[in-house]
Amino acid sequence: MSAHHQGARIKVVLGIALVVGLVGVYFVRARLAGTKCTTGIASHLHSMKEGLASDSYAGYRSACEHGEKIVRDFDPALYSAHAYLAYAYAIRWGEHGDATEALAKSHLAKAQAAKMEHSHLAAAETYIQFFGGDRTGAVTRLAAMIEENKRAGRKSTLLTSVLGIIQMRIGDLENAYKNLKAAQTLAPADLRINAALCELLRRQGSKYLPREDGSESVLLGRHTGAQLDLVQMAIEAGKWQTAEKYARKVLTTEPPPSPRQLAVAHVALAVILDHKDLRTEADKEQTAALELRRPSPDLDALLLRRHSRSGADSAEAVGFGRADAPDGGG
Repeated sequence: MSAHHQGARIKVVLGIALVVGLVGVYFVRARLAGTKCTTGIASHLHSMKEGLASDSYAGYRSACEHGEKIVRDFDPALYSAHAYLAYAYAIRWGEHGDATEALAKSHLAKAQAAKMEHSHLAAAETYIQFFGGDRTGAVTRLAAMIEENKRAGRKSTLLTSVLGIIQMRIGDLENAYKNLKAAQTLAPADLRINAALCELLRRQGSKYLPREDGSESVLLGRHTGAQLDLVQMAIEAGKWQTAEKYARKVLTTEPPPSPRQLAVAHVALAVILDHKDLRTEADKEQTAALELRRPSPDLDALLLRRHSRSGADSAEAVGFGRADAPDGGG
């Protein structure tokens, strides 16, 4: 073989080797990128679930941040992320008074577009319908869905608890208790379910106060909503020291609760300070609440209690109406 032909052959072999090498590098990089994407999504989904499980204002905000990162940086069409986002934004809107209604509905539509079943999607649909004003329709629709699931041999702790929560908030306390207890049996450590049962006790006018040193200690130590329920129950029972302890605990919690929760705590503390004849300090607490501009039924009830002494006969008389506040439980 001539030197010319031998050189040409070497060039061909080297060219083939180069192409094979480049293809190999491409596939290795693609595989690493895919692995990084999958790992990133899994990590953010895990953080979302942790945020939702805390049933705290900070937790819901964190869940939304992680979810938005998933659909922005990894997979814009991931229906599970959109379902969690719709759920978290709905809770922030209906229970905490954030202006997230449009975001909840936007992510709901994107999750629905996948035409896949997801319990948080169904829960988000229910809460959005409920907080949007169709309260009876939300209960009827979810109850029918749960019955259909039962006939198919499926059971959802989340949907059972959601049904109990919205039944409680329309005043159907008997069925609410039945569904919340059923959900608690399936998930005994779930903070949101246990907090809802605490709220149910308050709405029933119970004289029982959750124990600080018993099985409810974890709930009272970590859940702002349960702490506020205890404050209001303690006020009704004349347990002023307990009421003040937990009102101040809410006001010093880090990261801070929602502005709506802080407003309720401020007015509850005003009621407590009135009892101690500290009117100037009480007025300051009410002013702090009003400046937060987060109306709610619980806030109105406390304002009415406080101002019944001075002859005011409505929350509007002291500058706070609730026309724009869904009954999210405080």
